[in-house]
Amino acid sequence: MSIFNPTQSLAKTVVNNFEKKILSYILYFTLIILVIFNIGLLFSKKVYYEFQYPEETPDDYNFIAKIDYTDLIFDTYKNEFTKGITWEKDTVIRYKLSNAEKNRIYNLMKSIDIVKYPNFFAPKTHKLIHPSPTYYFKCEFDNVKVEIRWVYNTESETEDAVKFRDFMYSIFENVLEEKEIKKLPETYRPRM
Repeated sequence: MSIFNPTQSLAKTVVNNFEKKILSYILYFTLIILVIFNIGLLFSKKVYYEFQYPEETPDDYNFIAKIDYTDLIFDTYKNEFTKGITWEKDTVIRYKLSNAEKNRIYNLMKSIDIVKYPNFFAPKTHKLIHPSPTYYFKCEFDNVKVEIRWVYNTESETEDAVKFRDFMYSIFENVLEEKEIKKLPETYRPRM
């Protein structure tokens, strides 16, 4: 036989109501966090889509471009060009890029929309080629900093991969034709 105890029944009701309130607070808190996260996502995408490059090459525009770690390095911060000769030896010379060439590279950078690339670029690929070249690009202009490392899947044929790879080689194409660069020793770095 069960004896009705109003105190126990009231206690159970209070506990049940308390549990329901806690669960509803957790649910509301989770929903608020999700809404804030989604709004943040929307605004971050909006900022990207609204990014406008300066029309003219900014005075503070500088970059470092590397192909195969140290095989070819162009550093406009230090006005240096580095060419890897052997695994133990690099040749570094002072080399200041002309304004026309700097403008050309800046316009190429704008044309591929460099700010959209992630810091660690790894596009999809169905090829596995070893060894394959690696790429590094860092630039600054108008308080915008971009740094891209591309170590994996560098033989990818995705649209962004082809654009970035072509951009990297186009940085060096005119410079490698300069007389002082052509005088540098040939590179001998056997690949495994």
